[in-house]
Amino acid sequence: MLTKFKLVLPLLMLMMMSCTRSPEPNFFVLNPIKLSTHSNSGQLLHIGIDPLETPPYIQKPQLALRLANHQVDYDEYNRWAEQIDKNIARVIEANLRSMLKNTIVETSPWPSGFRPNYRLQINIVRFEAKSQGYSVLEASYQLVDRSGEKTITKQTVSYKRRLTNLAPQNIVASMNANLTALSRHIARHIKKH
Repeated sequence: MLTKFKLVLPLLMLMMMSCTRSPEPNFFVLNPIKLSTHSNSGQLLHIGIDPLETPPYIQKPQLALRLANHQVDYDEYNRWAEQIDKNIARVIEANLRSMLKNTIVETSPWPSGFRPNYRLQINIVRFEAKSQGYSVLEASYQLVDRSGEKTITKQTVSYKRRLTNLAPQNIVASMNANLTALSRHIARHIKKH
Protein backbone atom coordinates (compact mmCIF):
# COMPACT_ATOMS: atom_id res chain seq x y z
CA MET A 1 0.00 0.00 0.00
CA LEU A 2 2.82 2.38 0.88
CA THR A 3 4.49 1.86 -2.51
CA LYS A 4 1.22 2.68 -4.31
CA PHE A 5 0.96 5.85 -2.24
CA LYS A 6 4.57 6.78 -3.14
CA LEU A 7 3.72 6.43 -6.83
CA VAL A 8 0.38 8.25 -6.68
CA LEU A 9 1.53 11.21 -4.58
CA PRO A 10 4.02 12.62 -7.15
CA LEU A 11 1.43 12.17 -9.89
CA LEU A 12 -1.15 14.09 -7.85
CA MET A 13 1.32 16.86 -7.11
CA LEU A 14 2.20 17.17 -10.80
CA MET A 15 -1.48 17.37 -11.73
CA MET A 16 -2.13 20.04 -9.10
CA MET A 17 0.83 22.12 -10.28
CA SER A 18 -0.31 21.97 -13.90
CA CYS A 19 -3.80 23.11 -12.90
CA THR A 20 -2.51 26.13 -10.98
CA ARG A 21 0.04 27.26 -13.57
CA SER A 22 -0.53 30.82 -14.77
CA PRO A 23 -0.85 31.38 -18.50
CA GLU A 24 2.31 32.46 -20.28
CA PRO A 25 2.45 36.21 -21.00
CA ASN A 26 2.20 37.64 -24.52
CA PHE A 27 4.98 39.99 -25.61
CA PHE A 28 4.50 43.00 -27.88
CA VAL A 29 6.78 45.37 -29.74
CA LEU A 30 6.25 48.63 -31.63
CA ASN A 31 7.47 48.61 -35.23
CA PRO A 32 8.64 51.29 -37.66
CA ILE A 33 7.00 51.86 -41.00
CA LYS A 34 8.36 49.91 -43.93
CA LEU A 35 11.73 51.36 -44.84
CA SER A 36 12.00 53.16 -48.13
CA THR A 37 14.89 52.31 -50.41
CA HIS A 38 16.01 55.85 -51.24
CA SER A 39 19.74 56.42 -51.40
CA ASN A 40 21.55 59.19 -49.58
CA SER A 41 23.23 61.35 -52.15
CA GLY A 42 24.33 64.95 -52.12
CA GLN A 43 24.72 66.88 -48.92
CA LEU A 44 23.76 64.82 -45.88
CA LEU A 45 21.94 66.17 -42.86
CA HIS A 46 22.85 64.50 -39.57
CA ILE A 47 20.16 64.29 -36.84
CA GLY A 48 21.06 63.00 -33.40
CA ILE A 49 18.22 61.87 -31.14
CA ASP A 50 18.92 62.61 -27.47
CA PRO A 51 17.70 60.11 -24.83
CA LEU A 52 13.90 60.18 -24.65
CA GLU A 53 12.11 61.41 -21.58
CA THR A 54 9.18 59.20 -20.56
CA PRO A 55 7.03 59.09 -17.44
CA PRO A 56 8.03 56.29 -15.05
CA TYR A 57 4.56 54.70 -15.03
CA ILE A 58 4.89 53.63 -18.69
CA GLN A 59 8.35 52.15 -18.18
CA LYS A 60 6.95 49.01 -16.58
CA PRO A 61 7.06 45.88 -18.76
CA GLN A 62 3.28 45.39 -18.55
CA LEU A 63 0.85 47.09 -20.92
CA ALA A 64 -0.89 49.90 -19.05
CA LEU A 65 -4.58 50.70 -19.31
CA ARG A 66 -5.76 53.95 -17.76
CA LEU A 67 -9.05 53.26 -15.99
CA ALA A 68 -9.60 56.77 -14.62
CA ASN A 69 -7.64 60.00 -14.12
CA HIS A 70 -5.81 58.61 -11.11
CA GLN A 71 -5.93 54.87 -11.80
CA VAL A 72 -3.80 52.71 -14.09
CA ASP A 73 -4.15 48.95 -14.48
CA TYR A 74 -1.12 46.86 -15.53
CA ASP A 75 -1.79 43.70 -17.51
CA GLU A 76 0.46 40.92 -16.17
CA TYR A 77 -0.18 38.70 -19.19
CA ASN A 78 0.50 41.28 -21.90
CA ARG A 79 3.92 42.90 -21.81
CA TRP A 80 6.39 44.88 -23.86
CA ALA A 81 9.16 42.74 -25.33
CA GLU A 82 11.76 45.45 -24.65
CA GLN A 83 12.04 48.61 -22.59
CA ILE A 84 9.33 50.89 -23.95
CA ASP A 85 11.52 54.03 -24.08
CA LYS A 86 14.16 52.18 -26.11
CA ASN A 87 11.48 50.70 -28.39
CA ILE A 88 9.97 54.17 -28.98
CA ALA A 89 13.39 55.68 -29.74
CA ARG A 90 14.26 52.84 -32.12
CA VAL A 91 10.97 53.25 -34.01
CA ILE A 92 11.30 57.04 -34.31
CA GLU A 93 14.89 56.67 -35.53
CA ALA A 94 13.90 54.12 -38.20
CA ASN A 95 10.85 56.14 -39.24
CA LEU A 96 12.88 59.33 -39.65
CA ARG A 97 15.52 57.47 -41.67
CA SER A 98 12.76 56.29 -43.96
CA MET A 99 10.95 59.63 -44.20
CA LEU A 100 13.93 61.96 -44.65
CA LYS A 101 16.05 61.73 -47.79
CA ASN A 102 19.73 62.63 -47.52
CA THR A 103 19.58 62.36 -43.73
CA ILE A 104 21.49 60.19 -41.32
CA VAL A 105 19.67 59.64 -38.03
CA GLU A 106 21.31 58.17 -34.93
CA THR A 107 19.95 57.59 -31.43
CA SER A 108 22.07 58.44 -28.39
CA PRO A 109 24.62 57.19 -27.56
CA TRP A 110 25.84 58.16 -31.01
CA PRO A 111 28.59 56.24 -32.77
CA SER A 112 32.04 57.75 -32.41
CA GLY A 113 32.69 60.28 -35.13
CA PHE A 114 29.01 61.13 -35.58
CA ARG A 115 28.54 64.90 -35.43
CA PRO A 116 24.88 65.88 -35.76
CA ASN A 117 23.84 69.12 -37.44
CA TYR A 118 20.78 69.07 -35.19
CA ARG A 119 19.73 67.30 -32.04
CA LEU A 120 16.19 66.07 -31.50
CA GLN A 121 14.90 66.10 -27.93
CA ILE A 122 11.62 64.26 -27.29
CA ASN A 123 9.54 64.21 -24.13
CA ILE A 124 6.74 61.63 -24.12
CA VAL A 125 4.14 62.94 -21.68
CA ARG A 126 1.46 60.27 -22.17
CA PHE A 127 1.56 57.00 -24.13
CA GLU A 128 -1.29 54.72 -23.14
CA ALA A 129 -4.66 53.19 -23.86
CA LYS A 130 -7.75 54.29 -22.00
CA SER A 131 -10.57 52.04 -20.87
CA GLN A 132 -12.99 54.44 -22.58
CA GLY A 133 -11.84 52.97 -25.92
CA TYR A 134 -8.97 54.99 -27.33
CA SER A 135 -5.20 55.34 -27.23
CA VAL A 136 -3.33 58.57 -26.59
CA LEU A 137 0.13 59.90 -27.35
CA GLU A 138 1.05 63.32 -26.00
CA ALA A 139 4.56 64.58 -26.57
CA SER A 140 6.68 67.65 -26.95
CA TYR A 141 9.84 67.81 -28.97
CA GLN A 142 12.40 70.34 -30.00
CA LEU A 143 15.03 70.48 -32.66
CA VAL A 144 18.13 72.25 -31.40
CA ASP A 145 21.51 73.11 -32.88
CA ARG A 146 24.56 70.90 -32.41
CA SER A 147 25.48 72.55 -29.10
CA GLY A 148 21.94 72.14 -27.75
CA GLU A 149 21.74 75.85 -26.93
CA LYS A 150 19.74 77.28 -29.86
CA THR A 151 16.19 76.01 -30.44
CA ILE A 152 15.30 75.65 -34.12
CA THR A 153 11.72 74.51 -33.59
CA LYS A 154 9.63 73.43 -30.62
CA GLN A 155 6.28 71.64 -30.84
CA THR A 156 3.70 69.99 -28.60
CA VAL A 157 1.50 67.36 -30.21
CA SER A 158 -1.32 65.05 -29.19
CA TYR A 159 -2.75 62.05 -31.03
CA LYS A 160 -5.83 60.04 -30.17
CA ARG A 161 -7.03 56.86 -31.90
CA ARG A 162 -10.35 55.12 -31.40
CA LEU A 163 -10.25 51.45 -30.40
CA THR A 164 -13.06 49.15 -31.49
CA ASN A 165 -12.14 46.86 -28.60
CA LEU A 166 -9.47 46.70 -25.93
CA ALA A 167 -7.72 43.54 -27.14
CA PRO A 168 -3.97 43.88 -26.51
CA GLN A 169 -3.18 43.53 -30.25
CA ASN A 170 -5.53 46.44 -31.03
CA ILE A 171 -4.07 48.57 -28.24
CA VAL A 172 -0.50 48.05 -29.47
CA ALA A 173 -1.46 48.64 -33.14
CA SER A 174 -3.22 51.87 -32.19
CA MET A 175 -0.27 53.05 -30.09
CA ASN A 176 2.03 52.20 -32.99
CA ALA A 177 -0.13 54.31 -35.34
CA ASN A 178 0.13 57.26 -32.91
CA LEU A 179 3.91 56.89 -32.87
CA THR A 180 4.01 56.86 -36.70
CA ALA A 181 1.95 60.09 -36.70
CA LEU A 182 4.46 61.69 -34.31
CA SER A 183 7.35 60.59 -36.56
CA ARG A 184 5.65 62.13 -39.61
CA HIS A 185 5.07 65.39 -37.75
CA ILE A 186 8.73 65.58 -36.71
CA ALA A 187 9.90 64.73 -40.24
CA ARG A 188 7.77 67.53 -41.75
CA HIS A 189 9.33 70.07 -39.37
CA ILE A 190 12.86 68.85 -40.02
CA LYS A 191 12.29 69.20 -43.80
CA LYS A 192 11.41 72.87 -43.28
CA HIS A 193 14.85 73.57 -41.78
